[in-house]
Amino acid sequence: HSLVSRLSDELKTSREQLNQAKAGIATQHKHMQELKAQEKVEYQKKLTSVHVAISRDEKLQESADAKITSLDTKVARIQRQYEMLRREQKHADEQLKIVAKHQPFSSL
Repeated sequence: HSLVSRLSDELKTSREQLNQAKAGIATQHKHMQELKAQEKVEYQKKLTSVHVAISRDEKLQESADAKITSLDTKVARIQRQYEMLRREQKHADEQLKIVAKHQPFSSL
């Protein structure tokens, strides 16, 4: 009788320890899930922040490209005007030489 009673007590104690271990594991598991969820939120925040930074950089790059294109256009226009003025100046110089050849300096 005492052997059965002792074995019954050990079995009861073992079951209690097993249940405590299960409860401990369940608590740890829940804690790990919470940590994973928190890490996922932090990761998403960082990812969003990186996307925002990339988007801002792309907009700055587009703006810089547009300014460069605009400046290139202005430079090309100024170069054309300069070439036109040079041709006009050259033409005027040639006209002046022709006039100078046909007119004596005293009349100038």
